[in-house]
Amino acid sequence: MLRRRLFFSLIPSLTIFAFSTENMPNPIIEGGGGLGLMIPFGSEALGTNPSRISAGGDEKFHIHLDLLQVSFPISVWDDWSPLASDMRHGSRSILSDSSFFDNLWKYDGVPIEGDAGFAVGAFCGPFAISGESHVVSGGVLEHGAVVPWLSLWDSVSYLIRVGISQKFGNWSVGQSLNFRGVVSYIDSVSVYNPEEYKTVFSDLRDSLLDAPSKAPHWRASYTIGTYRSWESGMEVSGAVREIGRESEGHTARPYVDLGTGWRWPQKNVWLWFPMQFLIGAQVDDIVGIDSKDAFLRRTRAGFECQQGFLGKVLETRASAGVQGGWLSAGLGLTLFNTFQFDMATWAEEAGRYVGQKENRHWVLRIRLGV
Repeated sequence: MLRRRLFFSLIPSLTIFAFSTENMPNPIIEGGGGLGLMIPFGSEALGTNPSRISAGGDEKFHIHLDLLQVSFPISVWDDWSPLASDMRHGSRSILSDSSFFDNLWKYDGVPIEGDAGFAVGAFCGPFAISGESHVVSGGVLEHGAVVPWLSLWDSVSYLIRVGISQKFGNWSVGQSLNFRGVVSYIDSVSVYNPEEYKTVFSDLRDSLLDAPSKAPHWRASYTIGTYRSWESGMEVSGAVREIGRESEGHTARPYVDLGTGWRWPQKNVWLWFPMQFLIGAQVDDIVGIDSKDAFLRRTRAGFECQQGFLGKVLETRASAGVQGGWLSAGLGLTLFNTFQFDMATWAEEAGRYVGQKENRHWVLRIRLGV
């Protein structure tokens, strides 16, 4: 029997809903072990710690446009890559080729999901605004103890954030308002053996594609973060996120994140070959930790190194870290402070405990900005 479930939410901040992440994975954050409290600044800091809006130390006006940002599981790159450009124009293109999901039967309980979108952001001094839209299509097969269960999902989301960062003595305190709209379709059906898998998948996919379009529900939230650095290079950061309500009237449980790190040097002292190094660690949703496994899942640690050449002609970035027990790494470059390319790999835990099932992803981003 086919069961249809329709999910909507205008979800700001950093919540995971249904089977899809709330915003596009950021290659700079993911490559550095997920250190969202300390690595980003400007409009990118709105989603993790708005107190770091002006952490770059530049009071000029900046704007950026992400021409393409995609994330995908490594195991299905050959099937997914030809569909990447189509996904920018429609959320369901990825479901048109069943070969994308051939790996589902091999990887019990590991989601196979493709994510593509674009974003725009601007910041000047302590103020920032950003907006993004992305599409997610994917599936997961739970073999289960009794009856295997196949689920497919498809979503389109829109996100707008505005924020401000203010100084209070040696501390920076930032606040952001987040508005999100999401329409998600999820279908599920039982699958008893590999022989019937492709037939069941085809029927389920067609049912999903025929689902009527609906206006998204909305959700609004508030995020507040704080940040401080010392002359020694030590830093501490924290954020309370997901304080808000959604269109159904539900109140979200706030999440509290804490982090610390060391940055050297704090300011670039080499004019032609500027360099900066950061090492840090953070724990997400520290209030909700109730076991050792939960602590490991929510712990991030990593480093990022930036090296400039001939001033702002070329800047390179390298990062690595650990997220929830799995390794991550990233590389990036910026040319003439305008063209930016970043890529990263990281993994999510798809099992019942840390270290059981790796679901490894790549994320790529091409950006233009001034």
